[in-house]
Amino acid sequence: MAVPSSAPYTYTWMNAPAGAHTLSAVATDNGGATGTSTNVSITVVSGICTGTGPGNEYGYEVSTTGGVVSWKFIPLGATVGSTLAILYTRTGTGGYAGYTMTAQGGNFIYSQTWPANTPLQFYFTYRVGNSGLEHNSSAAPHAYTTGTQCATLATRATIAAALLLYPNPVQHTLTVELPAPATGPLLVRSVLGTEVLRQAATGATVRLDVAALPKGVYLLTVPLADGPVTRKFVKE
Repeated sequence: MAVPSSAPYTYTWMNAPAGAHTLSAVATDNGGATGTSTNVSITVVSGICTGTGPGNEYGYEVSTTGGVVSWKFIPLGATVGSTLAILYTRTGTGGYAGYTMTAQGGNFIYSQTWPANTPLQFYFTYRVGNSGLEHNSSAAPHAYTTGTQCATLATRATIAAALLLYPNPVQHTLTVELPAPATGPLLVRSVLGTEVLRQAATGATVRLDVAALPKGVYLLTVPLADGPVTRKFVKE
């Protein structure tokens, strides 16, 4: 990526693609000897939030850059070929204001300036293909807060991979290291789905006493803010 040659030996990675990345650093002294750091895993989140409309008739993207909120309306299914899309936005409980979106390569775009951290509601009116029939999603408006950074699927995968449980196989005590605070108790189930153990998480490390469990394969489920993570372990 880069070779900084002067202290403090920093590097700024511009326009990093969203997703999970593993980085390491190689240091070289004046004599030419080198040393490599341990790998560091990071996740770059995307600033683009996405969703779909009722009946999957359209998809949308919304993001904030420098105080400017940008929307993209993406026709799907029978809506492909649409010749019109109108964006309606509001904040709070006031009325909606409508804006005709600009056609761009089969999609429609529109941008407007909003203060940071403004909670918005929005919906679309659109033509279904070139039929002239118009639909709208006013009954199920979407929500977005300006400046929101939406996590990619890689974020959840990285969190799941960071959850550690050991020893595995285990005889007496199973140690679980949580990558993020648990949102509820940890559950252990048999492979048949029967709950056999439940324990609250009181910190980043949880120790489960599994000595009384019969030998076999079990599933540990940890509830996290990004969704539950399930891992398998073997009781000897």
